[in-house]
Amino acid sequence: MAEALSVALAGNVETLERLGLSAYAEGYLSVRHRDAPGEGCALAALGCDMPRESMLLRRRFTEGFRRLAESMSEMLGARSRQKSDEEALATIATLVGAIILARAVDEPDLSARILAATRASLAFGRSGAKQQREGRDNDPN
Repeated sequence: MAEALSVALAGNVETLERLGLSAYAEGYLSVRHRDAPGEGCALAALGCDMPRESMLLRRRFTEGFRRLAESMSEMLGARSRQKSDEEALATIATLVGAIILARAVDEPDLSARILAATRASLAFGRSGAKQQREGRDNDPN
């Protein structure tokens, strides 16, 4: 289980680095991702269960989370490393929380609104400054 979790979480980092932050967030906050919890992000799928898991699984979860946050922080490139790190942590928490809630509610319209509101609040694609810091906006290669 620990190895499978590590592989799943490494996939998040690979996808982020391949797509760039804006495209990653768009895909993360999509109806497709919402409707495929078994194929989506392990952070969202397993995060609520981690407090009851073994120390080994929790360690692997933490390591995967840290790698994702570090990669995202580098893409954000704020004036200070601390600012980038804080923005990355908040962004991941926002993404994961939004997908958990969008999956949890039983009203399709509300679920779609959660995803849309979160995309709008992050607005990576709308901010020239954020696009420049990102460096690889919407580049699938």
